[in-house]
Amino acid sequence: MEKEVPSNQLLNLCVILVLLLGSCEKAQLMRTYDEVVIESPLKASGQNPHALMGNFGNEQTPAMPTASDQMPVENVSSAISWTTPDGWMEQKENGMRLATFKNKNADSIECSIVNLEGKAGDLESNVMRWMKQINFSFQSDTQLQEFISRQAQLKTSSGLSYQVIDFTTLQTTSETASTSMISAILETDTATIFVKLTGTKSDVLQNKKQFLSLCNSITVKQ
Repeated sequence: MEKEVPSNQLLNLCVILVLLLGSCEKAQLMRTYDEVVIESPLKASGQNPHALMGNFGNEQTPAMPTASDQMPVENVSSAISWTTPDGWMEQKENGMRLATFKNKNADSIECSIVNLEGKAGDLESNVMRWMKQINFSFQSDTQLQEFISRQAQLKTSSGLSYQVIDFTTLQTTSETASTSMISAILETDTATIFVKLTGTKSDVLQNKKQFLSLCNSITVKQ
């Protein structure tokens, strides 16, 4: 025979069960949070972080800085000046050249001024490079040094020293139509200036005076 549970005890059990379920639900619902505020580095430094947005969202986009804005480049030709010889025509700058000159009375003649930063090779290396351009070479280093020792060292009107290399002296008197050259090297504390006259040997010799006049007129702003 089953034992009957008194109604009052059953009621108490139901109340206890309800209280237990309610406490469990409250335990699940009661949660706490700690707010962590991360401050913008720009705001902490006193700058307005919204200022970086510029015209974002507008029709016009802020222009990006150009290379000239970031690094102003000095016009090297403004630091070097010269006087164009009589009878020569000066052409516009072209690439590495500061200037190119022509002679309307001598089609083969071309003279150029090139400015390179720093020291642009030693004298021997430059002489050998130019000799290849006129298809000439020495049999020994002794001959090269003897040729260099015979070359003139002059000064500009402003007092700058320069070395002249006259390749016409390497050619025979009959080679008047052969390609020839006279070059000059002028070195400053920060750059090397090359002046080169090319053409047939006959035209180069006829324009040697103008070439030296051009070299003598070069001035450099230090």
